[in-house]
Amino acid sequence: MHLPAPQLGLKTIAVITSNDRYVNEAWRKSIEDRMQAKMALTMLSDADGAALRALGLVDDLGFGMGERANRFAVLAEDGKVRCLLPHHGPSPQPKPDRPNPDPNPNPNTPPN
Repeated sequence: MHLPAPQLGLKTIAVITSNDRYVNEAWRKSIEDRMQAKMALTMLSDADGAALRALGLVDDLGFGMGERANRFAVLAEDGKVRCLLPHHGPSPQPKPDRPNPDPNPNPNTPPN
């Protein structure tokens, strides 16, 4: 997994989910174990989706699936959002020869 945080001068990577703390902790460990550059992740839980809804980053999928968070990246500095990059494309599909696809193979550009 390629997260170019240190090269970009980032101090913190935070992941926000609607999962509970036990799922978040397991996910954090799994992600950190696969990161090329070792850096701690901060896992945030938005259990009822209020924060993501307020940011306009949820969609109602219909068919009884309810609201789901969109993929996005936020660059914040000194508590202020400097850049919000929502992901508008389909999720990458794993391939048998490459089980963990990198949707952004060029670390110097944001994902589409």
